[in-house]
Amino acid sequence: MKKRFGKEADANNPDMVHDYVIYAAHEKTLMERYEKNKEKVQKEIMKLLPFLDLRGQWSIDVMQNGEDFWIIDMALAKDSALLSCVPKDKIKAVEEDWIPRISIKEL
Repeated sequence: MKKRFGKEADANNPDMVHDYVIYAAHEKTLMERYEKNKEKVQKEIMKLLPFLDLRGQWSIDVMQNGEDFWIIDMALAKDSALLSCVPKDKIKAVEEDWIPRISIKEL
């Protein structure tokens, strides 16, 4: 986050400066919450996966609000905003097939 807010081309933008200062002030607490809850979140996500018809690798963003956790975004891993944080050899190409198959029985 510090890299995003403080080192990109728009780092002097007032919004980026604000976000950098706020993040830096709360980084320790945020990282402590992350470490405390990451296994819990992973276990809960693993419980959901069998009910989803997902193919390939996915990025799932989770937000904590108090003691509650919410899935706030999902995308194919190759399209993740944090793709640069994942080693390139870990991302596997997935062929997307968006053409629906309609059988005559369904008509």
